[in-house]
Amino acid sequence: AVRSLEPDPGNAGVGMRFYRDSFCRIPTPCGYTAFLPFPQALPATTKEEVTMSQKTKALCEGAVMVALAVILGMLRLYRLPDGGSITLTILPLVLFAVRYGAGWGALAGISFGILDYVVGSGIAIDWTSILFDYIFSYGLLGLGAGLFKKRRWSAYWGTLVGGVLLFLSCYLVGVFVWGKYMPEVFMGMAMTSPWFYSFLYNISWAGPDILLTLAVFAILYQVKPVRRLLLRQDLPAAPAEKV
Repeated sequence: AVRSLEPDPGNAGVGMRFYRDSFCRIPTPCGYTAFLPFPQALPATTKEEVTMSQKTKALCEGAVMVALAVILGMLRLYRLPDGGSITLTILPLVLFAVRYGAGWGALAGISFGILDYVVGSGIAIDWTSILFDYIFSYGLLGLGAGLFKKRRWSAYWGTLVGGVLLFLSCYLVGVFVWGKYMPEVFMGMAMTSPWFYSFLYNISWAGPDILLTLAVFAILYQVKPVRRLLLRQDLPAAPAEKV
């Protein structure tokens, strides 16, 4: 920080005397002297300020990514004949998670799950299907993807691990909740086990979603501005603490 000023007894300057290592004297055409601070005299950005800036950026970016996920969920690329649809919903959630970590990723996933059920006219039997089909499942997606923050090829690994956790959550709720409503025939096959039925139903949409997201990330990695986002090169680093 800039040091305090002392009175100038001789009143030779402008009434105050500045420390020489904090300010420099610059002559002006009018004959007056301008005092400009040296760059090192300016207050440095503290670790707390950088952290607060990152939190604000994460909140804003998270809101945008959740909204984008909701929109992509409405833009169905293909509606499966036996239920479910293929979308790019998980792409912005994974992108956000690998940039800010598991905690932020889980929060974004939970927020999306709630909005997806409310705005997307979600279907549920009871609170367990709401929790595990929407809120908990997408929270796991963000959590799993966020574990690969700062890792090499984080978007790929985040998509795979987060997508598998999303699938497992939906798979288990399909067995224990939706299994009682299992049809006699599904995809042209006789259904005798809810475990097999839930696997077929959920893998039919989760598998293509994961593969499609991986393919899009492969393209995005070739785009320099997007690659900077994936590698977190646009985020400020916290200043080193003084020893």
